[in-house]
Formats: sequence, C-alpha cells, structure tokens
Amino acid sequence: MRLLVGSDVLSDTGKWHAFERIAELAPPYIVARPGHEHPDGHAALLPDVSSTRIREALAQRGDADAEAVLASSVPRAALAYITEHGLYQR
Repeated sequence: MRLLVGSDVLSDTGKWHAFERIAELAPPYIVARPGHEHPDGHAALLPDVSSTRIREALAQRGDADAEAVLASSVPRAALAYITEHGLYQR
C-alpha cells in the first residue's frame, strides 16, 4: 500500500499525527504539484483538485463559483453528508 501525496503538502507533514508511522505502513508516492517541485515527485495525470479550494468553496456555499467547484470536485453523496452534518462551516 502507498500513500499518494502531493508535493505541496510535504512541508506540512510535521503537523500530521504520526506521519513517520504512516510512512512506514504506506511509503509516500509523491506527485508533483505546480509550484511545489520535489526531487522525488512523479508526474501524474490527475484532475486539478485541491482540498484547500474545496474547503474554501464549502465555506462559500450559495456562491455560483463555489457551487461549480463543488459540483465538479465532490460527489453528490459526499456533499449531502457534509450538509446533513454541518461540516466545514465557518
């Protein structure tokens, strides 16, 4: 098993709970992200999805641009669960 992680979050692994243990269990496979080059980064054909951008869109529910981001990035069932449980509200 491998942990797929974008090169943009590598500087934050110190904030993760037990990252060293996670890395032992699932060695990270680093995917290069624009503006965050890393010598071990691999090119990958992945959608341009950012958890930060999704959280920001969730905080701006009702805004047309935010709703477009959510519609293209988050499954409907996940959005329903988030709404039902009041998650990601500011």
